[in-house]
Amino acid sequence: FLCGSRTLPDREQYPDLFSVLSQRAYAADHPLHKFLEIIDKDLYRTFPHHFLFKEQEGFGQANMRLVLRAYAAYNPPLGYCQGMGFIAGTLVMYMLPEDAFWCLAALLGSKNYLEGFYDDGLTEIQIAAAMLPELLSVQSPRLWAHFEANDVIPILVMQEWFMCVYIKTLPWDSVVRVWDMFLREGRKVLHRVALALLLLNEEALLQREDMNEILMFIRNLPRATLQADALIPKVTAVKLKREDLDRLYAKHAQAFPARLRPVPSAADAVAEALAAGKETAASGATANGLSPHAASAASPASKGSASPARTVQV
Repeated sequence: FLCGSRTLPDREQYPDLFSVLSQRAYAADHPLHKFLEIIDKDLYRTFPHHFLFKEQEGFGQANMRLVLRAYAAYNPPLGYCQGMGFIAGTLVMYMLPEDAFWCLAALLGSKNYLEGFYDDGLTEIQIAAAMLPELLSVQSPRLWAHFEANDVIPILVMQEWFMCVYIKTLPWDSVVRVWDMFLREGRKVLHRVALALLLLNEEALLQREDMNEILMFIRNLPRATLQADALIPKVTAVKLKREDLDRLYAKHAQAFPARLRPVPSAADAVAEALAAGKETAASGATANGLSPHAASAASPASKGSASPARTVQV
């Protein structure tokens, strides 16, 4: 895969990890239990009209649950945040749950894709929003001046766009085209699509005379401007140099306190699964579905604690 999920070191070292983590049961007092409850509540709200997901406890919902609960166990400090379900659901449409899990791990673990988009405070979303004024002012000084005069706050425009990678915004033929570019080029495509949507609707936006009217229009963009034959040529016409994006990122990231984001550790996840297995079955790892390879590789390192569950409306 373009995102590198096939060659993730954890996937090669722990080939049975997805099976173990997705099937584990958790006691009510386990730190991850709260995430699992939120995941279950969100399943029916994700793609409610798609044939794969509209049936409660159907094939699509079941597979999305496996992927999301496995990822929450794989990365307890992050756990689960609304918006991740749309990413997982899209992956489940095109691949088996295990492949979808590793793709999700690759996307959420890479600075080139979605790392930091779902953490406490939505740090990377805020940095991206802070970059938008300068990007838009280059593409259309007139439109940015209009936004500024009407107190349009960038994050109100683009939070859902970025967190869901346009899945909730665009018709599906446009979504798959955007995702093709996103997986190939990385998060710079998210900026290009945002600018393309605003530029395609520039004249209509300039006619809106206050913040609420502008935001309402952006949340309900004319469908003709969302169609692939209109949108994709505009996206490709928006030229952004990676060095310029890197410079803007470094500039605006200074406004946010630097913090070390815990890196998911398959060794820790396996160690916990082994410990849980020993509590419930004398055979330990094999009772939990771990291969001898994964069991022997498990380290006794203490796992990171789960962060508080986050609910973000997207």
